[in-house]
Amino acid sequence: MRGFKHIIRIVSIATVLAVAALAIPVQTASANIPSVALSTSLNAGHYILNISVTHGPPPALSTSHYVDKVEITMTNSSGTKTINLTTAGSTLPAAPQSATFYANYDMGALSLNTSISVKAQDVLHGWSSSVTAKAGPAATGGGGTTPASPDNTMLIAGIVVIAVLIVVVAMVMKRKGGKEKPKE
Repeated sequence: MRGFKHIIRIVSIATVLAVAALAIPVQTASANIPSVALSTSLNAGHYILNISVTHGPPPALSTSHYVDKVEITMTNSSGTKTINLTTAGSTLPAAPQSATFYANYDMGALSLNTSISVKAQDVLHGWSSSVTAKAGPAATGGGGTTPASPDNTMLIAGIVVIAVLIVVVAMVMKRKGGKEKPKE
């Protein structure tokens, strides 16, 4: 019985520490990275990507702080193709850019269903999250965002730790349940 009480004490302390860790507010860091919205349209048999890039201040957008590249990745059964729209190639507006600007890309006539992923790069803060869409003969088009969501990591980790602790305590209690000798 002494070992069981020791295990219960350890599990209780670990549970209190896990709950306390979840109560600590975590401030997420964020940079002024661009966000991308994407839709597809069909025009005269050609699939057109309609890309909207929003990149607002602060700090103020300038000739040294702007979106320099939009990367389009198209994947279908015949392979993957990556296209870069750039300010250098005049396929994106030159810096300084407005807070929201638009770019279009003609994918041509697609005979295969194609998955599309688009992201934008800020010269100071890096890449945005990717947005996705589908285009092709059987696709419905449209876009959906697929950003990473690290904000729930601590909560999920805490729930997993507590669940594991509960299972361990239940297993120990079940083992100890039939092995005790009555006192005389």
